[in-house]
Amino acid sequence: MVKNLTLKFTQLEESQSITMSEEATPNTNATNEEDKKKAEAITIRVKDQSGEETFFKVKPNTKMDKIFSAYAQRKGVPASALRFLLDGTRISGDQTPKMLELEDQDQIDCALEQVGGFRC
Repeated sequence: MVKNLTLKFTQLEESQSITMSEEATPNTNATNEEDKKKAEAITIRVKDQSGEETFFKVKPNTKMDKIFSAYAQRKGVPASALRFLLDGTRISGDQTPKMLELEDQDQIDCALEQVGGFRC
């Protein structure tokens, strides 16, 4: 068994903390595969109209619909009442972070659906 000293960085709201841990790492291929899967996950920030951010850690092939549903549930509103945008373009629920070329810590915007518009 090989001992592995790792540094873990955790970003908090306005400060950073560094946690050091010493873990025993067995020499197996299963562990390497798990590490690769964890490394693939990215964090996506969802920012609402008031500026509040909610973070989701997802794999690149996760359907955005899953993120939309989780966000709506956290906010206590139906997912159908929300619209999600990336650089001003609406995101479809069947798209994935990989399809959208999202990277770690990228932001998508969330707005309440607006029915109708301005009338003179």
